Amino acid sequence: MQSSARKPGKVTLIVILAIVGGILGILGGVGLIGFGVLANAIGSGTTENKDAFVATFYQFGCLTFVLGILSIVFSIGAIKLKTWAWTLGLCLYTPSIVLSVILVIINAFRIGYQPIVILYCAIILFLMLTPDVRLAFGKVKKTSG
Repeated sequence: MQSSARKPGKVTLIVILAIVGGILGILGGVGLIGFGVLANAIGSGTTENKDAFVATFYQFGCLTFVLGILSIVFSIGAIKLKTWAWTLGLCLYTPSIVLSVILVIINAFRIGYQPIVILYCAIILFLMLTPDVRLAFGKVKKTSG
């Protein structure tokens, strides 16, 4: 943590959102993997179609799980105002918005929760890019005056 930096309330809000999102991501990832296991066990149809269907759940489940873990790692670094956490947050939430927009455009998963993901990531990114949060993370120099 920067010795001269004060932790803005926005950082606390970012951390809370990241922890909630991380927990939901971990649970969602485990759920998708579990659904893939269940679909594999009781699924019917051709082996080729079933394998592709199950593989999709495994892949999205693993991706969601890893993103959930990264969100928790980000929140731990953010509460301590680590400069790497700010960078991780940008690298984590910007691609999430892009992917969600693409999924909405191609109508994957029947849109579903994608607008919520877009809003969630946009709020975190907006808060991260405010001057006081950037200053707290040491991403801008404090001007005298």
